[in-house]
Amino acid sequence: MFAHRPGTINRAVLIVRSKQPYVDCANSVDNDEPRAILQELRINPSIYLVETIDFVEDLALLVDGTWEWIFREQLNAGMRDPDLWPEGLTGEMFLE
Repeated sequence: MFAHRPGTINRAVLIVRSKQPYVDCANSVDNDEPRAILQELRINPSIYLVETIDFVEDLALLVDGTWEWIFREQLNAGMRDPDLWPEGLTGEMFLE
């Protein structure tokens, strides 16, 4: 049937669901209509392909190694100008 079988990529999926602090930040940059609505963001979360992990305990290590990149991607989705982003991005802020 298939002349060539597609290869596989050994990756896991990391789902990022926004919370109210992100919505508040995104909506604070102008007074027009909201840029972000929590219910919509929760229904359509961001999905990232990441390295696979063998144990649930390794999830913290995975997040530690990727949170800043993912945080910047999330902020860029709602606010293209980095000058509008919160100052001093931290892992705790990302998890919040």
